[in-house]
Amino acid sequence: MLYLEPLDANPRVPTFVSGNVALVTGYEFADITAEPDFWASRIYNHDRPRVLAALDRRRADGVWSIQYR
Repeated sequence: MLYLEPLDANPRVPTFVSGNVALVTGYEFADITAEPDFWASRIYNHDRPRVLAALDRRRADGVWSIQYR
């Protein structure tokens, strides 16, 4: 699944999510864009701090790749 948002998006709302988003997540694009913390609130609790920290590092180097549940 491809998910695009501006590097410093605030609130964090995607500008594009690939067509298979509903198949992969069970949520439509409209669901995702309707709630600014939609994505972060659905990260597995134990993974959330690590994922959000990686997101902060993305702002410094412009690169982000992470696996999480």
